[in-house]
Amino acid sequence: MGPVWINGTKPGMTLVVHIIDIQVHAKGFIKKWIVPIEKGVINFHGFKINIKLVIGVIGVAQAEGNIPGDHGGNLDGSDITIGSKVYLPIQVEGALFGVGDAHAIQGDGEVGVKVLKYLQRSLSNLNYFLI
Repeated sequence: MGPVWINGTKPGMTLVVHIIDIQVHAKGFIKKWIVPIEKGVINFHGFKINIKLVIGVIGVAQAEGNIPGDHGGNLDGSDITIGSKVYLPIQVEGALFGVGDAHAIQGDGEVGVKVLKYLQRSLSNLNYFLI
């Protein structure tokens, strides 16, 4: 989702995003397999794993360049989940906030690229404020 223009934001400010909730569909996928998610549990070929919803991409626009940094980006870390607060230094007017690339569970990074992605129904339960 995004980029989203946030009124009143200017370079030098910090956008603080509090992830309140993430709503997901009942199925996710790993490569070519569709994987059911029922009552917070992944069932993958008989293996049952509790989900921990993670956001892979979150950030604001850079003044220049295209690699992850303190502004966010394709971070793929297990820390960006429900209850997290993410602090993003604003580099351009309007912030141009974006979020997506959701995972039902993931370690830090995508070394083997075998993470369970899911279709996010809603990332609208985000609160933000500026400091």
